[in-house]
Amino acid sequence: MRKIPVERIDYRLRKILRTISKEADRRDICAFLVGGFVRDLLLARKNFDLDIVMESDAISFAKALFKGPRAKVTTHQRFGTVSVVFVDGQRVDLATARRESYPYPGALPAVEAGSMTDDLFRRDFTINAMAAGINKDSLGRLVD
Repeated sequence: MRKIPVERIDYRLRKILRTISKEADRRDICAFLVGGFVRDLLLARKNFDLDIVMESDAISFAKALFKGPRAKVTTHQRFGTVSVVFVDGQRVDLATARRESYPYPGALPAVEAGSMTDDLFRRDFTINAMAAGINKDSLGRLVD
């Protein structure tokens, strides 16, 4: 089993991840870092663009966890995604794991909730098809 070096994550980002991870564990929700952030950790590059996919409703999760003046929450209902921007400018994007189908070429996708496997399969087969667990029992575990 391959693990990503979570100790390389910037302290501010680790604090945000810890908050999300603890709440995901409390709610029994599997949550994962995805895409370029995972790649950059493996390559020891700095990256502050946190993208998290969860096997649950990311919008309601973020609204409950980040309510109040410390963060602005912007939702994208159609895609099951939410952007959270903190007062210091740090941003985190959360998404509900999903599967997609396209009614015709060039159309926006029809989206439905899915598993992490569904979500990885819908991504292009490069860096975006990698994820790493952030829950206590799967912290850093690479999924690709």
